[in-house]
Amino acid sequence: MLQNQSALAFELPEPHAYHDIARTGFFAVLVQQQGGRKVQRCYKLQAMPGVLDSLDPACDSWISQGEFFKPNRRVVNLLAMPLAFVDLDTYKVPGVSRMTVDGQVALLLETCDNDLIPPPSIVVGSGRGLQVKWLFEKPIPQAALPRWQALQNELCARLTPLGADKFARDASRVLRVVDTMNSKSKTLVRVAHQTTIATMGGVKLDSGLVVYGFDELADTVLPHTRAELQALQQQREDEQAKREVAQRARDAVRRQLQVVGRSPSNNARSSNLRPFLPSQLAWDRLRDIRKLAELRGWTQGAPAGERDLPLFLCACFLAQAVVVPRFKDEIMELAREIAPTWTADQVKSCIHSVSARAEAAARGETVEFRGEAVDPRYRYKNATLIELLSISPSEEREMTAIISESEAQRRHARREQARRRAAGGVSREEYLRRHELKRQAALRMHAAGESWKKIAEEVGYANAEAARRSVR
Repeated sequence: MLQNQSALAFELPEPHAYHDIARTGFFAVLVQQQGGRKVQRCYKLQAMPGVLDSLDPACDSWISQGEFFKPNRRVVNLLAMPLAFVDLDTYKVPGVSRMTVDGQVALLLETCDNDLIPPPSIVVGSGRGLQVKWLFEKPIPQAALPRWQALQNELCARLTPLGADKFARDASRVLRVVDTMNSKSKTLVRVAHQTTIATMGGVKLDSGLVVYGFDELADTVLPHTRAELQALQQQREDEQAKREVAQRARDAVRRQLQVVGRSPSNNARSSNLRPFLPSQLAWDRLRDIRKLAELRGWTQGAPAGERDLPLFLCACFLAQAVVVPRFKDEIMELAREIAPTWTADQVKSCIHSVSARAEAAARGETVEFRGEAVDPRYRYKNATLIELLSISPSEEREMTAIISESEAQRRHARREQARRRAAGGVSREEYLRRHELKRQAALRMHAAGESWKKIAEEVGYANAEAARRSVR
């Protein structure tokens, strides 16, 4: 039974610091049994107290850091992520490996301070290293996974000198449970540090935990803040518009030597632009296809004969999102939704070319497209996706990323309308209603013999001429 929570002021077992049993969803526990066999089980969050209490401290045990909407800890089933983390294999780092756990924690905190990384909420001594965790004020949803992954990658890169494990930074990761045994080092996993003073954007809760807003933490750690990324995205869109103008000009005057509409300086600036989380678009498109399946009532998978395309596209977008460590396993999980009766060989055949291109991209290979070297993974325009998937206008309203230009314009108009209203503006209907009331008042005053100057002053027109024009 788990009893001790050494060095943790939070009175409940360590997983309760980030997993709230009042939330819906599932968590996973992995236990190594005698003989070395590992057994994984998933439970509802509400069951966590009993599950933790039943663990044998003598057994190696791990718990998922993410929460899932299915009893399966694949990334595609992620429901929410309540923290960021880095797994430090300090035993692999000469010099650091000889330090005590407390000495390693002190070096970690000094490194964070020197590198302007907010201090971690909790640090766990895992037996042969440190599990470093930054808890969020509230869990982030699945939609934010690409930016969360970018944060994970950056934290891992910055802490590489301390042994950050680059293979342990995904949303499906399990980390060791506090107060269970690490059989490799024959030591008990324990809480080694808890930050108690809120600095660098941290917030101290009544429980004593220091937590961070996800956006604030990401803005602090990532090379670009969200606002800067949005500015870069706008610049990319402007450059894309210029390229389209240039392409139209080339099509119109092919035989001319001069390209109209884009200067060499623009080309150079465009090629050096940092992408605005390109994985986010791919992840949103993947979620859109799953949403489409939900809207169409595919509770038992896509209709027979119509399963290849949605599964193929899901594989394309999952490969582009780069948020999963085991691509083929995640695709098999998606196949259970889209083509539940397919065999593994059928799934493999459907997504073979996607896998091959993803592997080529991972090796740094490129292909030539319109005279340029580009990433070999498949790319699609929204218009093509809408046509391929036969997405109706009503379905399109439910999509996040797979939308037409007209739908994008409609959403932009709504955002602008909301912005104007927030700034004190009124709708066109309200504007016309107020205009008519003023016009009627001006007519009544004019009929009563009032001058246009007087009418303008009383009713609120800029001048006498504006009052006169209003009643024409």
